[in-house]
Amino acid sequence: MILSISTYNGSFLNRLLESMAMLFAKPAERSEVELQRRFNEIVTQYDSMILKICFGYARYRDELDDLHQDALINIWQGLERFRGDSSIKTWVYRITLNTCVSTVRRRREVAQSDLVELYSVIDDSEERRQMISEMHDMISCLSPVDKAIVLMWLDEFDYEEIARIVGMPRNTVATRLRRAKDKLVNMK
Repeated sequence: MILSISTYNGSFLNRLLESMAMLFAKPAERSEVELQRRFNEIVTQYDSMILKICFGYARYRDELDDLHQDALINIWQGLERFRGDSSIKTWVYRITLNTCVSTVRRRREVAQSDLVELYSVIDDSEERRQMISEMHDMISCLSPVDKAIVLMWLDEFDYEEIARIVGMPRNTVATRLRRAKDKLVNMK
């Protein structure tokens, strides 16, 4: 029985074409195709998480775009060296976080975030935008590491996973999170 290609959806056809390309490719080209496939899967699955992390460190819309692009470049460049010692989600989070923190360190200035342009990205009610703006302003007063810990905690990472990402013992993470929460409460 002959089946028409039009009976298959686009993703099946793309996978079939990728498989055929790998069969006829040289070994070096095969690994490049495989890396590209893995990278595309990572971006598809974790891009919203990457954007959310970058959003927490950006001051302007252009800076958000730059952080996002830098994080994706760093993920691509590190993909070949990923050993699987942690989950891919933890690895992506850590690379994105390190990209953002190193950018903040390079900034060399501590300025209040001008988030008016960034909040136009959020399609939500004015009241919710205002609450997010206030929360972001408060969190931005924390040190880069404490900011990262709070953002991961808000993303519902457990202490062990946060500890692996920031490279600190679990108890240190718990202490820093408690102190950061106390500082945020006292800012109100």
